[in-house]
Amino acid sequence: MQRIIIDSQSNGLLRGSALEQRYDQRGGLCQVGAGHLVLTTDPVDQDFLGYWRGLGFSLPRLVSAGPFHPGRTLSELVLASPRAREAIGETAAAGPARLEFFCIEEPERALAQALGVPAYCHFGLARTYASKLAFKALCAELGLPTAPWFHHPDPAALVRQGAALMAGGRRVLLKTETGMGGVGCGGMAAPADVHALERAVRSLAGRHGALFLETRLEPLRAELSVHWEITASGEVVDVCVFDSINIDNSYRGTLHPAENDRALAEAARRTVLEVLGPHFAARGGLGFYCCDILADQDGTLHWNDFNPRKGASVYVRDMVRRLRAARLDDRPVHYWHEGLRLRRALPVGRVLELLRGLLDPGPESFLVLSNPGITAFARADLTAISCASRAQARSLLDTARVRLGAA
Repeated sequence: MQRIIIDSQSNGLLRGSALEQRYDQRGGLCQVGAGHLVLTTDPVDQDFLGYWRGLGFSLPRLVSAGPFHPGRTLSELVLASPRAREAIGETAAAGPARLEFFCIEEPERALAQALGVPAYCHFGLARTYASKLAFKALCAELGLPTAPWFHHPDPAALVRQGAALMAGGRRVLLKTETGMGGVGCGGMAAPADVHALERAVRSLAGRHGALFLETRLEPLRAELSVHWEITASGEVVDVCVFDSINIDNSYRGTLHPAENDRALAEAARRTVLEVLGPHFAARGGLGFYCCDILADQDGTLHWNDFNPRKGASVYVRDMVRRLRAARLDDRPVHYWHEGLRLRRALPVGRVLELLRGLLDPGPESFLVLSNPGITAFARADLTAISCASRAQARSLLDTARVRLGAA
């Protein structure tokens, strides 16, 4: 099966942002090599491709469909690009092929229909459960706990409910129905008081679906994410649980294996295999799914933010799997992946230079730079890999943080 990877950043929160669109360079190279096709908005940096080959990875066919346009996402650029469409046609003509997306929105449906190439997803389920409220309702139907929430179409009712919760000593989050990425992407707010809640409601009302309140679960015992795949035959496979790094209610990274609380990680895995996975499979589910999970102090798993698509942690996992096979004799490893914020924009070559000595795969620990598209926007996605321990991986990443002057 030839994979055609189009990591379109088409959620409404990501549109128009040159930085966010550059995340279309994150997934394809991590997941596939020779024999597959990866489309991006802008060409991938040549210094990075040399580095990537040096790690032992083969390269897929790379085709850019840009340049960046603030009114278009990658899927829309591909649809308008004769060169990109020709590359997809050539790949599909050479044998069985499938389209794989990141965000699964209307532009992806339109692209798949225009190309006539099967998409590895179920557009109906993806569009339905892109709604956080729809997933909350599903949790109630399936008997799965989720963080307490309150929805009302009247913004004033949201403010009154939030004020009552705050008066009782509870903290709240204000979320948009189809937002993603937490506070950092602008689809959620963590108001400190009622006045801040009023401002947030005014700011977010009418954007990205309905608004709802969620009561914060505090303190937390663990934050997890679980990822799985549903095959064309309806099998639920490759269930993988990660410890999550969240900073200021925004995703920042992932840790594997999930060892903060192994019993909770196993409970999450079983729930996917026995409840969520079969539910979606029975309704024609196809492709990749993931969900963020909050575990309270009693160990109850609260199934919170569901994504009917790939999650960022899958890209890191697949990259590490391929690297283990190519360079580490498939030895088990610990890895710590984090998205760093740099003090200034840097070209990829300069990042590789600053990290010299840390990037060479060896018997103990090393770093991988996995997204060449974002260093020009003062961001760096780094994965520290250790054959010994998570602590060693974290120490190496902290060394890189200092070298790069990262926050």
